[in-house]
Formats: sequence, structure tokens, C-alpha cells
Amino acid sequence: MFKISDKTIHITRGDEGTISIKVPIDRTTTPITYYEFQPDDVITFTVKRKNGFNSEEYALRKEVVLTEATTNPLVSLTSEDTLIGPLINKPVTYWYELALNDDQSFVCYDEDGAKEFILYPDGFDGSDI
Repeated sequence: MFKISDKTIHITRGDEGTISIKVPIDRTTTPITYYEFQPDDVITFTVKRKNGFNSEEYALRKEVVLTEATTNPLVSLTSEDTLIGPLINKPVTYWYELALNDDQSFVCYDEDGAKEFILYPDGFDGSDI
């Protein structure tokens, strides 16, 4: 299982998924204007074990170096990436952020707080969500 709802990522341990990123810079235009990522930009996806902006303890860190300009870069998680920690028997909540060039978080914290990355046990079918 892999799904994103309201910026919360739900994934079964050992599954794979792709995160599609779009950062609006002007919502008043039609169509909406999105930030254009540039070649050699580095997007870092970090899943943290503890909730907190300054938390350095992470469970997963993945860097994507862009090769061309785009308004919609992708971060692909492999099954190996999502084998986080030991086997689990209930969902575990982590927190994630996306950073541009290691100095600018653009998805992580807002007025609603940190964004959750919920890891489900292997074989969980998602029927209780």
C-alpha cells in the first residue's frame, strides 16, 4: 500500500511508491504558477524518527539530483528504502520533510504541524484506513 492524503504518507513496510512534488508560487493565476526546479537541484526526502524541526535522528534519507528543469520532480521510494527498522506489528508514525539543496524545507511544517509518514506492518491490507 502506498497513498498520500492531506500530505500524510501511508506506506506498508517493504512497499514502493513515488512522491510527486509541485510547489505553487502563485495561486492567483490561471493556471496556477508552480516553482520550476532547475538541473542540479538536489531534493532531499528525510523521514525522521522524532517529531521536531531540529531532529537529526532519521530513519530514511534519500537524495534526488535533477537532470532537467521541471515543475513536477519525483522522489521514488524502493522496497529497500521502506524496510525501515525492525519488523513491526502495528503502524508506526514518523515525520518527514522535503528540502531543496539542503537549505530550504518546502514540505514539512506549516500551521497544521509536522507531516506524518505512517509505516504499516508487512502484509497490512489497509482496510482499516
